Amino acid sequence: MDLEGIGAVSAAGVALLGIGGALLVGRWQMRGALRQAEETTRAGLKQAEATYRAALDAVHAESSAAFLQWRRGMQREAAHALLLACDQVDAAGDRLKEAARVDPHSLSHAQGEIDLADAMHTLRSATFAVELEGPQPVYLEAVRYSKSAIARADWTRKEVRRIRAVACLERRRLEAIEAFEAGNIGGGAPLESLPGYEVWQAFQLLMMAAKYHPDQVERDRSGTFRPRGEQVRSAYRRFYAAVEAFPHSDSVHQHARILYQTGLQSTEFQVPLDGGQTPNELVLQDILNGQESARTAFIAAVSAELARPFHSSQGRHQV
Repeated sequence: MDLEGIGAVSAAGVALLGIGGALLVGRWQMRGALRQAEETTRAGLKQAEATYRAALDAVHAESSAAFLQWRRGMQREAAHALLLACDQVDAAGDRLKEAARVDPHSLSHAQGEIDLADAMHTLRSATFAVELEGPQPVYLEAVRYSKSAIARADWTRKEVRRIRAVACLERRRLEAIEAFEAGNIGGGAPLESLPGYEVWQAFQLLMMAAKYHPDQVERDRSGTFRPRGEQVRSAYRRFYAAVEAFPHSDSVHQHARILYQTGLQSTEFQVPLDGGQTPNELVLQDILNGQESARTAFIAAVSAELARPFHSSQGRHQV
């Protein structure tokens, strides 16, 4: 082969080597481009996932905050309803007692009984609402406050029963006086012999004996009056005989039992202590003090709960 042939073969070999190298370089470049594209795609996916998670967390946080804010609003409304219900029980009891003092047999007194019963039912419902909304510390203070309001209402009811019983005897006294004045024109029976007047007078004597001889009065577990000393026992026998002069179907018997159970613990039957208050007035004062203390504690518990900060993580857990 001449030199010209050798040069042609060498040129062809060099061309082949150049093509192979170009293909190899191109393959390496393609792999690099693919790797870079994959990394770019992966980075884009990570960024998209991070953006999605951030948006999802923002939605969760917003919904949790809204939910907790709604719960706080429900708790606030439940607490306000309980405070209002307790005030309504107190007001209904005061109206009932005032109506009993004016006329215990009037329609306004009967309406007062209904109003107090309705107010106590509302209070029980309000207490149940606080139990549902929670939390437990607030509910426990709500129970304490509602019980104190009910204790005051029970005390008022006992006083009203006593007022009605005394009013019944007072009415019998007035009827006896009217009968005496009507019969006196034609020479009727003496006033003291009329059952209505005698039962009132005997009741007054029993009241005075119990008031000035408290050591001669005892009560059983239910609080029912029992005479012990001679002065009180003698007054009790006279009052009992005066009541028995009426037919057993007469309301005097019912009201006499009420006086045995509640009347001899009222203010009119008690001598003031050194502080100027009777034992019954001290009982009422203790009830009022306990109610005020319970109200203050309930408001403090509600305020602490409503002021307590909350976190989105807690809210997301609750949702």
